[in-house]
Amino acid sequence: MAGDDEEDEPEIPLSPQPLPLAELQLKEKAVPMPEASAFFIFSPTNKIRVLCHRIVNATWFTNFILLFIPLSSVSLAAEDPIRPVSFRNKVLGYFDIGFTSVFTVEIVLKVSHTPSFWSQCIMG
Repeated sequence: MAGDDEEDEPEIPLSPQPLPLAELQLKEKAVPMPEASAFFIFSPTNKIRVLCHRIVNATWFTNFILLFIPLSSVSLAAEDPIRPVSFRNKVLGYFDIGFTSVFTVEIVLKVSHTPSFWSQCIMG
């Protein structure tokens, strides 16, 4: 019987399992609103500016823009310079309008929540 005990494999203690991403709660740092006004009309408490600030600092917004940057680059690389009126270039032209629209909205949101250099100089 003593030989039977030696053949049994020892129990390996279970190590703690990593948490699934769904259960992981990331604590995001709140980015403070800049004190100076934006465009000399949007104060730090203006509802439009506060909304722009929330959107620009949201993780989903950053990820959305980061997704569109490589898509836009691939779209530009896929254009055919030899046949500028090809069907592929026409379709990519419509995608280019979409990418430009997304990037225009991004810059308008970012500029609307960030004070300009001149307003910081004037306000002190």
